[in-house]
Amino acid sequence: MNLMNIVKPNVLNELKKGNKEVLQGLSPIVAMQYGLDLQKEVGVHNDPSPIDSNEVSKAMLEHLMADGAVKERLMKEIEERDKAFAEKVELAKQVTNEFEHGEAIKQITKEVTG
Repeated sequence: MNLMNIVKPNVLNELKKGNKEVLQGLSPIVAMQYGLDLQKEVGVHNDPSPIDSNEVSKAMLEHLMADGAVKERLMKEIEERDKAFAEKVELAKQVTNEFEHGEAIKQITKEVTG
């Protein structure tokens, strides 16, 4: 049994009594979770939103892509990000190669002087 199993019912009981002070000091996410749990326990069900978020996202993306300046800026940002990533990969390869080469030299030196 963990502490949340003990604390959670007590907090929910206090919330049912209207005591919101039990939420003070908790992170907003934990406080929100208690609120959702209380709604679930009391039987409050929110109707699903009549707004389809996927359709809204598609419409916004289409609108942004229709605007040539925005599309161009996004493409440029993507290209810059890809270029920066490629440069980091190349640098990592160089460092790895130098490290491996350095380790090989140390090994040869140890064998020769050994």
